[in-house]
Amino acid sequence: MEYFERLKELSENGNNKAALKIASQWVLAEPENPKAWYNYGTLLNFTSNNIAAEKALRKCIDLDSKHVHGLANLGSVLCCSSNFDQAIDFFKKALKYSDKEDYGSILAKLADCYLNIYKYDSAVPLIGELYKYDQETALMLEGKMIRDATSGKRRPWWKRLFN
Repeated sequence: MEYFERLKELSENGNNKAALKIASQWVLAEPENPKAWYNYGTLLNFTSNNIAAEKALRKCIDLDSKHVHGLANLGSVLCCSSNFDQAIDFFKKALKYSDKEDYGSILAKLADCYLNIYKYDSAVPLIGELYKYDQETALMLEGKMIRDATSGKRRPWWKRLFN
């Protein structure tokens, strides 16, 4: 736990560069620890190093296939890299293993990923479910969907639902 405590302290103080150095030491010291790889991948993602973040998070999942935060963060990294189909798969796996505390935030990420590829038919029910967990985020995602529909990017989602 020594590494984790140091990472937490450095991250809370906004010193991600030093935290990344500690995380890299942690994965070298404990290469079979999924938590080490998860934290390393997350910090790499903070530095916008998506390729390295993806590799580290995949290592985390290789070590623990039910690591909810690793699955969800890998989904986020893949979404940022425009690998939407893979991202959706990882978000769905994360939802499958998540507890009530994490479910809403992962649901929001999955809905947003669908919105990024204009799959409103898939996003709408997720946003509806998200209202149970986080009304503010659900409203924000609805707004994004309506902006897209009214800007002419895609056929309005409500017409796609009823045709």
